[in-house]
Amino acid sequence: MRLSAALACFMVLFMAAPAALAEGPPPELEAYGRLPLISDAQLSPDGKRVAAIANFPEGTRLMVLSLTGELLHQVRIESIKARSVRFYDNDHVILLVSDTTRTYGFTGQYEFSGAFAINLTGGSPAPLLSRVNG
Repeated sequence: MRLSAALACFMVLFMAAPAALAEGPPPELEAYGRLPLISDAQLSPDGKRVAAIANFPEGTRLMVLSLTGELLHQVRIESIKARSVRFYDNDHVILLVSDTTRTYGFTGQYEFSGAFAINLTGGSPAPLLSRVNG
């Protein structure tokens, strides 16, 4: 029964796709280079929160929302690139970031990666990875 319902849904979408694609003019060329407004959305383990990376014109933010859309927590991301967000548990989010940098002894540039733990009940983001010598 479930297979036939899924197959019916697929057929409806398959039949409607050409009509949906044919409507309206193509997007402007600049639209293809823009970052998506929301990326890497993740659901909390209890299913009550969503964490996502939001790319606003004024800057990138890590946002945590309730399922009703209420903003529960946000962190402004300034000079680094947000790469990924994951829930560790219901009250902690791990934010993976990177920064393009140069290092003495290496030619060119590379991406230096890092991770931050964000406690949704309060406190500042805590770095999880750091540079060490040796």
